[in-house]
Amino acid sequence: MIRRWRQARIGKRFRDTWKLYRRNKLGMTGLAILSFFMILAAIAPLLTPYDPYKDQGISSALARPSWFTIFNPHVSRDAFLLEDPKLARSDSFKLFRYSAEIVGTDISLTSPNHVDDRVEWSLRKQGKEVGMLSIAYASKTEGGSINISLDRKSVLTNETIQTTLLRPFNYTFAPPPKFRVNFQLTTEIPPETRYRLSVFIVTPEGKNYRLWDNVNKYDSIVLGGAGFSAKNLTAQQFSIDSYSVTPAAKTIIFGDSTVNAARKIFATEGSYKVGMTFAIRDTAETAGSVRFSVTSVQAKIDGDVSGYLGTDELGRDIFTQLIYGTRWALYVGVLAAIIGVVLGVAVGSISGYIGGIVDEVLMRITDFLLVLPFLPFLIVIAILIHPSVNVITWIIALLGWPFIARLIRSVVLSLRSRSFVEAAKASGASTRYILIRHMLPNVSPIAFTQLVLFIPSAIITLTAITFLGLGDATVVDWGYMTSEAFRYGFRNWWWILPPGLLIALLSASFLFVGYAMDEILNPRLRKR
Repeated sequence: MIRRWRQARIGKRFRDTWKLYRRNKLGMTGLAILSFFMILAAIAPLLTPYDPYKDQGISSALARPSWFTIFNPHVSRDAFLLEDPKLARSDSFKLFRYSAEIVGTDISLTSPNHVDDRVEWSLRKQGKEVGMLSIAYASKTEGGSINISLDRKSVLTNETIQTTLLRPFNYTFAPPPKFRVNFQLTTEIPPETRYRLSVFIVTPEGKNYRLWDNVNKYDSIVLGGAGFSAKNLTAQQFSIDSYSVTPAAKTIIFGDSTVNAARKIFATEGSYKVGMTFAIRDTAETAGSVRFSVTSVQAKIDGDVSGYLGTDELGRDIFTQLIYGTRWALYVGVLAAIIGVVLGVAVGSISGYIGGIVDEVLMRITDFLLVLPFLPFLIVIAILIHPSVNVITWIIALLGWPFIARLIRSVVLSLRSRSFVEAAKASGASTRYILIRHMLPNVSPIAFTQLVLFIPSAIITLTAITFLGLGDATVVDWGYMTSEAFRYGFRNWWWILPPGLLIALLSASFLFVGYAMDEILNPRLRKR
């Protein structure tokens, strides 16, 4: 019965408080802004598919926001040359062009025979079929693959058979800063067989830039190095990036070691081709089969613009960092405030009610922490221990509770001489009972107001620590973003302004809520 009465009383207090709160325009504004940030933090994975720290190289480094195309429609932008990189649909296979040839032998190839998602060539020697070369699409559980097979019906000693896959595409923008090609390769190669894989781009003028192969890499290819590999691979990931072209290779290819490879290759608009060549050299003395399986093919041009807010120096999406920064700000702010207020209320209540030596000891500790220069002391600790986010949260809480303890103690000192406290003492109530049943309910409004006002202070402190580069290196928050942006000056204002505005808005929302609650819970303020 008593429990129901208490629950009804609490419910009535909440409803009365909410009625008063709704009339406060400043408080409702703060609540609306805070609700927006909470929703933003909750749905962050739905707003962006990237990880703010791990997903590097999403686009070119320091790309501008995509809305810059409004001012310059011709600026280069991100373009996927294959929209289905996992090859989940057979239509992706049909976008490629295929060719095959045999170098310097008396073996000939028949015209290609197309059967569904398969292309076949018959190898003939003196009118007799000696092997079958095929390129086929195969569907798998996760995506698909392009399979190149050579089935030998007789010995093909010292023959070089070459198969080429081409993906034509049109490029109609300004020269881009970067391009890349990624794929996985699995091979089944007999001991006596050697192979070589090359990746190249053909320009509209017909110039062929061979950029990479599995044997010689960049420099040796350019210098005319020749070689074949016998190494069998299982789902080996290969990544060809124009940023990785060495100065020596650039000098040979373009005559300039400082040129941007992507801008040089894609200097003109028109029809380009990106291709892969599989060369097989057979020294086997017995018949057998050779297999190549290509999966997860991604060919992408990284433009000068990308995403809503561009990218940072590592090609990470700035919009993703901004959204996930909301989570860290709320996490650290709310958790530090809860810890700090709980400690402050506990110390202040015990000190104010018990008094004596307990009060002296607790208040001297409180005074010592109050006179410490908060931010410099926090910076020294951060330099010494290189803290994680959780450690920073605890440090902010442990350095922030003394002011709350002082405030709560002053309220408890006035409460302990009240008649209801004296009556509780006279009836034999313990110190613990009086603190929990009488003191805590009376200091709760002040504690709640201080909790709300503590949060923006914690958020700004976290931002200051990470801005100085003393926070968790694996966490990208608003302070980290601002610090990185300032390295490149205010010219990247779309990188600097958003985190600053969100810090101000989120802090202001808690301040608005705190001032409104202070006005509601403090009768003297409400009467004004």
